[in-house]
Amino acid sequence: MVVHHLRLREPNWRSGTVINAVGCVATGIVALVVVVSKFTEGAFISVITVMIPEFVTQWKTQWLHNQSAFALKARLLYRPNTVVTSVPVLVGDVIE
Repeated sequence: MVVHHLRLREPNWRSGTVINAVGCVATGIVALVVVVSKFTEGAFISVITVMIPEFVTQWKTQWLHNQSAFALKARLLYRPNTVVTSVPVLVGDVIE
């Protein structure tokens, strides 16, 4: 969001930049504290996140482009300590 504010320079962009920068720093500090506290308690890696791109195309070719993503998601879905996240990726102009 900081980059967004710096590029567009909409009204009140400076206050938005400051607020988002403070939020970014605070989130980083909290993440660091959580990682350090978990590491010292012995929970080195508790969850693995897998991000799978799914191509957004016309409905006729949806299965063709995403069959490997579907197979990978089905394989990882019931694996313990694994989070599967689908990330839509727009391919060209999608006209339904």
